[in-house]
Amino acid sequence: MKPTVYTALHGHRSRLKRYRPKDPATETPPPVYSRAKRNRYRLEAERTPSETLFLPCIDFGTTNSSMVVMVKDDGDESIDTIEFSLTAGSSDTKSEQIPSVSLYAKSLDQDGNSVVDVLHGHEAERYLSPHEGRGNLEKICFVRNMKHILGDDSHAGPDECEDEELRLALNELKRLGLIEKDEDVIVEFLAYVFKRTKESLETNHGLNDNSKSKSS
Repeated sequence: MKPTVYTALHGHRSRLKRYRPKDPATETPPPVYSRAKRNRYRLEAERTPSETLFLPCIDFGTTNSSMVVMVKDDGDESIDTIEFSLTAGSSDTKSEQIPSVSLYAKSLDQDGNSVVDVLHGHEAERYLSPHEGRGNLEKICFVRNMKHILGDDSHAGPDECEDEELRLALNELKRLGLIEKDEDVIVEFLAYVFKRTKESLETNHGLNDNSKSKSS
């Protein structure tokens, strides 16, 4: 039999509350929130009414990637899908998806020295188009399917990537000292995506250095 405990409330002995300890086997556990949701609640609690809160979320895909941002401003909430320009320096043609590819290429600077340029997304993809001029770029390697580095159901892990084309590209980049780890190509690509996202939010939503944000 479970013990019955009587507790006095407000110091009045005449007002008693009957309490029975809960059975852990039948007690409903408290809700468990993901780290992203906990961070969201924390940022919302810290935000003052005059601040705009930005919550970016990236869908990093094997072929294409996309970015959406929740914008909360004075009680108003909106979802903004970031659009990426198909042509460098142009705002006329845009897409809500960006190819998950990177191009590492050699070129010459103004002094005639050899330098390495890294292009991502649409800029990298245009290099493969026969209708686009390649300028003075000399391809080192073209990285596609970089998400396979992270491993999935068909890939046991980063050190056992079965994509032969990707493995050859990664080995060449390491040999030239352009990356240290396989994951570096993903870091550079995602940094580019977040940079373009920041530029879009600065233009369309007034993002500045004092704005609060949290990626997920």
